[in-house]
Amino acid sequence: MTSTDGPAHPAANPSVRVVPYDPTWPASFQWARGVLAHEVPEASCIEHVGSTSVPGLAAKPTVDVLMVVNNLEVMLERREALEALGFEHRPDSFAPEREHLFFRRVVGSERTHHLHVLTATSTEPEDYRLFSDFLRANAPEAALYQAAKIDLADRYATERSRYVAAKEPLVEEILERARCWRSG
Repeated sequence: MTSTDGPAHPAANPSVRVVPYDPTWPASFQWARGVLAHEVPEASCIEHVGSTSVPGLAAKPTVDVLMVVNNLEVMLERREALEALGFEHRPDSFAPEREHLFFRRVVGSERTHHLHVLTATSTEPEDYRLFSDFLRANAPEAALYQAAKIDLADRYATERSRYVAAKEPLVEEILERARCWRSG
């Protein structure tokens, strides 16, 4: 893999940081899975996805959690309990037609977890899984993705929305290659 060093010239108070892989990320996910499974026993799955689920991959130090439920309303009904755990609902993060609820957990000034809640009928959970599986199985792809994320974090350290927008086409390209990889 390429260097996992952060940006060469970090901005003052960056909102986007890509850091070397942290071996505590799986334990952080396990904690989240435990508390979320307790609060939402109806969840059909709670999985660690995204860059922090790929051993050795530099990432933003925010653990991505995928939760699949039959009905998104159950999450809104449990919003108060989730907020007591630090998971803040961010209702305008995704277009309503995507039926994708998003919660973030912030401790101090650091985002620690992103919770993506989707329905069992959505195609998005499979994309989350495929993306992570593909990067775990393909070190050259993971290295390219890592280098691109480090570059984008350097360019957009104080502009989270621009970082996300610039990363989106890259994620789609990787997903397309992952779909080909999966189909053999």
